[in-house]
Amino acid sequence: NNCSNNQFGINLVYSSSNNNISHNDCFNNSNGISLVSSNNNNISHNDCFNNSNGIYLSSSNNSTISHNNCSNNSYGIYLHSSSNNNIISYNNCSNNQMDGIDLYYLCNYNTISNNNCSYNQIGIYLYASSRNTIIYDNVSFSEIGLCLYGSDNNNISYNFINNHSHYGILLQFSNFNNVSYNTLTANNICIQDEDCIDNFYEENGDCEVKYIRTNPSPPVGDDDDDDDDDDDDDSSSVIPGYEFYFLLLSIVSSFFILIVIIRSKNNKNIQLC
Repeated sequence: NNCSNNQFGINLVYSSSNNNISHNDCFNNSNGISLVSSNNNNISHNDCFNNSNGIYLSSSNNSTISHNNCSNNSYGIYLHSSSNNNIISYNNCSNNQMDGIDLYYLCNYNTISNNNCSYNQIGIYLYASSRNTIIYDNVSFSEIGLCLYGSDNNNISYNFINNHSHYGILLQFSNFNNVSYNTLTANNICIQDEDCIDNFYEENGDCEVKYIRTNPSPPVGDDDDDDDDDDDDDSSSVIPGYEFYFLLLSIVSSFFILIVIIRSKNNKNIQLC
């Protein structure tokens, strides 16, 4: 089928399930192939060129997207809003203006494997999406190979990530991810970890991880504690030897107290008329 020059090339909405979408040409549409709230579909062997999104899923689960050519779009394959448990494999997602494969907002438990994502702005991008597996993908010649933002507990393994002008792998505010056994070569910065917690890195060749830690504004309610700390620091810097003067004052005070006690003992038997 030739599905071109429309708002949607192929559009399945609201519980359109168990369909096989294959061997279609989808050109010059807003979405080449679009699934909304539709589950258990198979999308394979389609050509999706010059669309805003080559293949688009929103709130759609348990589908397989494989052996598609999604090139020269804004986004090659775009999953949005709780699209879970999908398999994205053996697709060519290259030469897109933005991202080759994009999981955007609560897209969890998906598998992205054996795809070619080259010559995009970002090869594979996860935003607020967790517990996904990214494995055996070729991601090359983009600004950023893999980018995770606010995405936790993902597994990134056995990928070829090469020749990126900015970062091979960039993680921002993304925690508890496993990044291991990837091949990274000829990237400007191999792996950068920004404000993340407990990511695990192992056997990524000679790749070193660059850690970036910023100082965000304190949470509401902590300002008083921070101000107290600042006051203490200012006192120490304004009066050099502050601790010495405090010690000297304590000694002098103790000396005068001792004199008062001695005089009190010497005069305890004297009665005044």
